[in-house]
Amino acid sequence: MNYLITMAHGADCFRQEAVYALLSARLRSTVPATALVVTDQPEFFARYLGDGADLRCLAVDRARLDAWRGGPQGYLHRIKPQAIAHAARSVGPQPGDNFLFVDSDTFFLTDPAPLFERLAAGEVLLNEPEGGLYAIRRQTRSHARLCKAARRHAFDVGGEAVRLPMDLTLWNSGVIGLCARLLPVLDDTIALIDAMWPVVPIPTVEQVALSAVLARRGIRPAATTHAILHYHNFKEFRADLALFFARHDGLPPGAWVALLHEVDPAVRIQPKLAFNRLPKWWRQLRKAVGRPWRPLPYPWAS
Repeated sequence: MNYLITMAHGADCFRQEAVYALLSARLRSTVPATALVVTDQPEFFARYLGDGADLRCLAVDRARLDAWRGGPQGYLHRIKPQAIAHAARSVGPQPGDNFLFVDSDTFFLTDPAPLFERLAAGEVLLNEPEGGLYAIRRQTRSHARLCKAARRHAFDVGGEAVRLPMDLTLWNSGVIGLCARLLPVLDDTIALIDAMWPVVPIPTVEQVALSAVLARRGIRPAATTHAILHYHNFKEFRADLALFFARHDGLPPGAWVALLHEVDPAVRIQPKLAFNRLPKWWRQLRKAVGRPWRPLPYPWAS
């Protein structure tokens, strides 16, 4: 069986993103796949996606989310591997099962069928590589802190001292795909998160830990950017989605897929990408004179 996993809790903007991601998968898909949604509001997803056999909403309350986080003040992104493991194990995974997790802020560009075929062949899929641990140490303060901590510390995981190699390739985990036999990777990731977070509390600990666990197992992931857009650097799309859902409020579940083209993130992100390709001094000058990048007009406004 093929399973597509996502999660959304908290504000409506995250649930709207997740619904949109699942609608894009439905639009492109040529093979059966059951969507497993870990959410605090199952009724939200039923409103837009229906209540068919291809959708299972796994309700979680605040107490469960806090426990996965490690307490109300714990690490937010610790929830992700916990939620994926919970969703996968809720179906009683069998040897032939494949699990493809996508963050809520994703959009399928192509048919997910070839991705499931690769998972069935034993590949592990992630979003994209972001560079070596040492090589990108100057990109952000978080990267600098990570590199410094990795040099100085061995992380205690169940009594084993785990070090992060300086040439460790760090992967963005907006997409995580694996077959049933590799589900223990998630448990190992949680254990490493718990060892790392007290030492280096940066937002990307979850994907660093996952990258390290896969490397220690000798697994080389493959990127999925050709098939799935992860628009984590385009938060402005949340406003587009809010307008889209308000505009078509009340439509039956089966009507939404045909309207996805109205606010395609792969199209709407282009002005921002073009602006960001300009030299830094030119971007700053344009902002100073009131000429930052401008979003595309909405189809219904033309």
